[in-house]
Amino acid sequence: MTYCLRIADIPVTERPRERLLTHGPKILATAELIAILLGTGQGHGKLSAVGLGQYILQELSKHQRDPLAVLRDVSAAELMQIPGIGPAKATSILAAIELGKRTFQSRPGERTLIDSPAAAAAALSQDLMWQKTNVSQCYCWM
Repeated sequence: MTYCLRIADIPVTERPRERLLTHGPKILATAELIAILLGTGQGHGKLSAVGLGQYILQELSKHQRDPLAVLRDVSAAELMQIPGIGPAKATSILAAIELGKRTFQSRPGERTLIDSPAAAAAALSQDLMWQKTNVSQCYCWM
């Protein structure tokens, strides 16, 4: 019989939520951040939320791809092919990814002066970085 460590079995100071509150999100492993989004694992005697987070990353890294790069563009259907991931957990992950994209792309209301190619690249890179295909944009300066 195999034993799967439950979050409840981990000392309080080592649990992902508590560590995030105490030390901030940057110190957590990617699997721990996913575990917080999932809320629960696969159930009694199976993977904990952290174990399921690790399993998701392992599944996404198949074919020698960076799991975070795959996660950026993953669909709900692809996530739900992973055992233990149903519609609720898939939508939580997708919502967090979209929120991260929107947060990263948000800009202050003030206008940015574009007076060089480098300034144009810096101003446009946030809009273009999430595109799945190459996109060309043309801007005219007066």
